[in-house]
Amino acid sequence: ASFIRIIDENGYRYVKNIVGENEKDKVIKLYLGIDNVNIDDTKMGFIKKDKYRVVVPANLIEVKGHTYAIEAFLELKRRGITNVECCFYGNGELKDSFTRQIEEKEIRDMVRLGGYIKNSDLLKQYKNKQVDIVLLPSIKLSESEHEGIPVCLMEAMSYGIPVISTNTGGIPELLKDHCGMIIPDKSASAIADAIVELILNRDRYNELSINGYNRVVDCFNNDRNTGEILNLIKEAVKKTQ
Repeated sequence: ASFIRIIDENGYRYVKNIVGENEKDKVIKLYLGIDNVNIDDTKMGFIKKDKYRVVVPANLIEVKGHTYAIEAFLELKRRGITNVECCFYGNGELKDSFTRQIEEKEIRDMVRLGGYIKNSDLLKQYKNKQVDIVLLPSIKLSESEHEGIPVCLMEAMSYGIPVISTNTGGIPELLKDHCGMIIPDKSASAIADAIVELILNRDRYNELSINGYNRVVDCFNNDRNTGEILNLIKEAVKKTQ
């Protein structure tokens, strides 16, 4: 191999340790990217509403941690905080289980399953300021079963929408330096606390909105990162000629 492209710091360190001393300089960390959004199309900053909307854009599988989001909204209801609602966008093997949990906990007025949504339609909701917070309550199932750096968080951040996610996999790398709220995994109370902080603390909301947008623009630009890959390939071809 002329080079080995890794997309997060955890993978970068792991691969450098196993390839051997003579090959480690071939290992390169280069993030995935998304198409950056014009700042005029972002939901930059807090907007006071009668009801705030949280979206979880993730397939309905165990590693995404939806169960803890359901528990979090039950906790919010117990606290008397009912001016916030959540939509799970996605399909998966746990759909029936989550439907039962929502019904049994009597929080159908707060949490619903939105099913599959086209990415373009979800981004249109972001652009039209229909989403206030994006939540990804992912959990670590094992050393090999956890998140990388989720594109769904990058997309929300690119529209200036604050994100809440867990300290698993590559998520802290994306959300470091106050670019998003990082909470422990498998903690419904931490999810509830984070949501309350964002809907009550305008300054905190605005900080994450601005920092998150800038983080994606600076490090996760699809055109720039793809250009770097192309340059690596061109250099590799030159060396073989």
